[in-house]
Amino acid sequence: MDWTNRPLGPPESWSGVLKITAATVLASRFPQCMLWGAEGIMLYNDGYAPLMGNKPCGIGRPVAEVWSDVWDDIGPIFDKGMAGESSFFHDMELHTQRHGFDEQAWFTFSYTPVRDEFGKVLGVLNTVVETTETVLAKRRIELLNGELAHRMKNTFSVINAIAAQTFGFASDDDAPQARFSQRLQALSTAQDLLLHDSWGRADLEQIVRNALAPHLPAEDVLALDGPPVTLVGKQVFGLSLAMHELATNAAKYGAFARPGGKVSVRWQAGTPGSDDPFELVWEESGVGPVERPARTGFGTGLVTRALPMEFGGTGQVDYGADGVRFCLTSSMKTLKK
Repeated sequence: MDWTNRPLGPPESWSGVLKITAATVLASRFPQCMLWGAEGIMLYNDGYAPLMGNKPCGIGRPVAEVWSDVWDDIGPIFDKGMAGESSFFHDMELHTQRHGFDEQAWFTFSYTPVRDEFGKVLGVLNTVVETTETVLAKRRIELLNGELAHRMKNTFSVINAIAAQTFGFASDDDAPQARFSQRLQALSTAQDLLLHDSWGRADLEQIVRNALAPHLPAEDVLALDGPPVTLVGKQVFGLSLAMHELATNAAKYGAFARPGGKVSVRWQAGTPGSDDPFELVWEESGVGPVERPARTGFGTGLVTRALPMEFGGTGQVDYGADGVRFCLTSSMKTLKK
């Protein structure tokens, strides 16, 4: 490029700071653009060039002229940079005309002041990556998940209706139909949590709260304590059903059915790379002595066999002097923090 009549003049006349910064930008494989001086004269590398679309070459031209279509949005950011303040934006939406038509695009970028040896700001370095495809893909997933959630709710409703016709319309809360419907609702709640996240994950505390909410006689009967832990796939379904079974038992015979009864659910996550296990404990108090049931039902089998299988661990139910206690222990390799 002939720089003779350009605002910066011939490269041999550039300052040391400009030469070094320009060389750094050109050597980078990450999209970068130097905006030099009060006018923001553009110097960008090959990684940045595709972001220009069909715009004429912007090297050596003022940024306000090249990006006039989005200058109302980025102009104030450039001014902040020239005032010595850095900026960072994640998935910022801009309406551009870089391909000859109005276009929605998203970018993650930073504006960083470039100073001389005396601290004076001489320009701004723009490091940027376009995230349009990522943002649109995420929106498509959210739309599909919403449709899937709607269809799943309809499916659960149909299954519930079939169950009602099959079991009859018994009003007893302990009737097979009622127990089936409640377990189906626990599955539906877990499904909603999974579909809320694009990657099929759910927060452990939220899983517990959602599963127990329909059974709580009052908010102060439940205490939760533990660090953030993310569960995936079958772990979410398993824990949701297990919490439902424990809560159902507590509502009929245990802490949720007794004045002064309390339930504590606490968990701890071992340090990654260590041998410390993940442990989750359900513990009732204010109940009095509890005897082991004469037979093992669906709920007991779920929390002691099915749930531990999903976590690659073990489960133990104890019937003690003051209520039921359940402990799940698992290797941290099966969990994602």
